[in-house]
Amino acid sequence: EVVFDLVQVIINVVFASISMNNTLNSEERATKILSGIASVPFADSSIGFSVKVQDFFTAIDDLNAELFYNDGLNLFAFFIMLLMLTHILHTTAMHPRMGVLIGTLNHGLNDLWHFSLLFLIVFTFFSYTATWLFGQQRLEFSTLSKSMKTQFDMLLGALPSD
Repeated sequence: EVVFDLVQVIINVVFASISMNNTLNSEERATKILSGIASVPFADSSIGFSVKVQDFFTAIDDLNAELFYNDGLNLFAFFIMLLMLTHILHTTAMHPRMGVLIGTLNHGLNDLWHFSLLFLIVFTFFSYTATWLFGQQRLEFSTLSKSMKTQFDMLLGALPSD
């Protein structure tokens, strides 16, 4: 219990320091990336087109690297939140009435896992089918991701607009 708390505090401090450093240097990094894109001399006819394209895509690669880094930080934050949720569930299990609820969740977790797996398979199958059947006629079903979003909205009660 104490080790888990200590690990959680250390991870939170590491994430906070990385996030603070990221925030403090964000203007400098954004300026560097945007100036790299804006400084491509497209109007200069003395520079070859292939050099311009190379400079442009080098700047775009820098932008993609920054976006990838931010996605990694978001994923790290997501795992921290899962760790906190696990800690909260573990802690609330000690309360007499909450312990019954947590025990019920733990008891049904295996069945919930298998239901979720089956639901995901059927949901994906219906999305593929909707894309195949309606993708040519309706924008909401033109790609698999759009079909999944539309299908999820329909699951919540919305209907695609005509």
